[in-house]
Amino acid sequence: MRILHWLVLLLLIGCPRTGRMLPPEEIPGEAALSSDVALLEIARRENSRDAASEVVPLLHHPDPVVAEAAVRALGRMGRPEALGPLAWRLRDPSSAVREAAAVALSSSHSWTMDDEPARLLLEDEIGAALSASLDEETDLAVRCAVARAMGSGAGADVWGDLEELVLEGTEPERVAALEGMAMLGRRGIATPISGELLDPLLPALIVADPAVQWWCAYMLVRCELADDEVVKQRAHEALTLAATAADPAVRAVVARALAAVGHEGAVAVVTGMLDSAPPAEVRIGVARAGATLAGENHDGATDLLCALAADPDPGVREIAASGLAVASDPAAAEAIV
Repeated sequence: MRILHWLVLLLLIGCPRTGRMLPPEEIPGEAALSSDVALLEIARRENSRDAASEVVPLLHHPDPVVAEAAVRALGRMGRPEALGPLAWRLRDPSSAVREAAAVALSSSHSWTMDDEPARLLLEDEIGAALSASLDEETDLAVRCAVARAMGSGAGADVWGDLEELVLEGTEPERVAALEGMAMLGRRGIATPISGELLDPLLPALIVADPAVQWWCAYMLVRCELADDEVVKQRAHEALTLAATAADPAVRAVVARALAAVGHEGAVAVVTGMLDSAPPAEVRIGVARAGATLAGENHDGATDLLCALAADPDPGVREIAASGLAVASDPAAAEAIV
C-alpha cells in the first residue's frame, strides 16, 4: 500500500498540470537570494497574486524559514497547480516545512477550480499525497497536521487512515484524527460511524482530557452513525455520562451531540443539563440541541425551547426563537411573543 501511495504521489508531482520537483542542477537563481530579500519577494508575489509558479523556485531556498514561507504563500494563493510542489515538500528534510505543506494543503477547499469534477480529482490527489506522507512520517507534529489536512482538503478515501489513527495512534494523533473526521463530516463525505470505531471513542468521551472529549463529541455532531439501534444506544449512553463533564465547552458540544444522535431519551438528558444552573456557553449548546430535536419532532423539545426563550442571555434567546419559529406547537408562538 505504501508503494502504491508513493507511485500515485510521484505521478501527480510529475504532471505538468501540478508542477514538478526540479533536480539540483535546474534550481533557479531565486534560491540564491538572501533570506531577507527572498522573504520580501514571497510577500510581494503573494500580495499581488502573481502566478503561483513564480513562488515555486523559492521552495528550494537553503533557509528553511524561506522555504516554509514559500509553502504558506502557495497555499494561500489558491491555485491548483501548487499541488505538485506542495506535495513534494511533504518530504522536505525540515519538519517545519513538512508541517507547513500539510497546513497549506488543508486550505485547498478554498482554491479556485474550474468545475466540480476538477475539484473531486484534486481532493483525490491530495488524499493520495497525504496518505503517502502519513505512511512514512515520524514527526508527531507533522503527523497531526497531516491528519487535520486530510479532513479539510482530501476526499472520502482517507477515512480509513484517520480511523486507524483513532484506533492505534498517540493521544495527540487521536485528537487530530477526530478533528479530521469531523471536518469530513462537515463537508458531507464522512463514512457512517460503525460500532467498531465507537469502541475506543466512548471510553475516551467519558474519561479522557477535555480536548479528546470535545472532539469525540463534535465528531458525533458532524458524522452520522451507522444505521444500527445498538450503535445509537451506546453513543447515547456515553454522551449521557459526558453531559456532567467539568468543562463547560465539553458539556455544550455534548448537548449538540445528544441531539445529533437523536435517541428518544435525548430531550430528557439535555433538559436535565440545565438543572445545575450552567453558564451561558452550556445553555447555548442546549438551545442548539433543542432546536435540532424540535425540528425532528421529539416530544418535549418545544417545551425546552419555550423555557429557554426567557433566558437572560440574548444568544440563548436567539437560538431558542429560531427553533420555535419552525415548531408547529401553539405554545411556540406564545413563547416567541
